[in-house]
Amino acid sequence: MKSFLFITLIMTMACCSVFAQNEKEGKATKHKYSFQDEFTTVKFLYVDIDGNIAVSKFEFYEGETLKYIDFLSLIRFEDGWKIVSKISHPVPNE
Repeated sequence: MKSFLFITLIMTMACCSVFAQNEKEGKATKHKYSFQDEFTTVKFLYVDIDGNIAVSKFEFYEGETLKYIDFLSLIRFEDGWKIVSKISHPVPNE
């Protein structure tokens, strides 16, 4: 159960990150922001937990197109897991 809650927390935080990035880039479309035109889906690739530290990897898609790859580093504190760093890589359009 703890692993499920942990993964849910990570995915929620990662999704918020992508929506904020897309909002900042704001493209001219029929909607205010590009992410409103297509479904944004998140593919959870893995989480590696070792003691009180963890690393996870996610892929973010707009429609069928891979847009971002995120790596999150987490530390478990007394009050729960916290994201301490994030690396986001925008995937160039080909």
